[in-house]
Amino acid sequence: MVLYLEENSKRVLVYALVGGVLLAAGIGTGNYLRRRSRQASSLLGAALTQYRNADQDSFSAGGPGSGGFSSALDRFQEIINHHPRSGSARIASFYSGLCMVRLGRRDEAYELFERFLDRNPGAYHASQARLALARLAEERGERDRALELYREVADQDSPGLTQPEGLLELGRYLELIGQPEQAVRIYDRIQKEFPGTEFFSLALQRSSNLGEETTIQ
Repeated sequence: MVLYLEENSKRVLVYALVGGVLLAAGIGTGNYLRRRSRQASSLLGAALTQYRNADQDSFSAGGPGSGGFSSALDRFQEIINHHPRSGSARIASFYSGLCMVRLGRRDEAYELFERFLDRNPGAYHASQARLALARLAEERGERDRALELYREVADQDSPGLTQPEGLLELGRYLELIGQPEQAVRIYDRIQKEFPGTEFFSLALQRSSNLGEETTIQ
């Protein structure tokens, strides 16, 4: 080893310098990425606070409002523009759609939720985005599309949207489009699979209401 170092001192020095440069670059890149990630997370926290405040103000005022959601949307868009590949940008994209819905920009929200699901089918907010898209399709009178989406929501279970919640939405829509028998089957399934929960009570009530309507008719 000593002889090799003596005979190849220049080569060893070059390798050492290159290795040092690469190591420093790696450390610098890692620090930069961590700093960018912290910045994105901080911006996301502020944007979420803005959104929740707007939501609370809207609830208190008894109307949708616009100023708070507009400001929140600007903050979410800032994250998407400056940190496009971050996890924070993915979450910001979902909430941007919610803001657009609250601002009455439903066509834009529809397109945004579709892109979100295409790019992030397994994301935490995917089920919620699919439900939001289903409701927008319902508003647009796209019956087949809405029913397809509601069925997809009902077939999934995620922390963001539990399966009984999705089943209730599906049952509600089946009632709306004149399929009460299928709606009752959904409500019966909820009572069977989720006893002792608030969803059991809601499903029982809806099923009973449908039975009363059928009897009156």
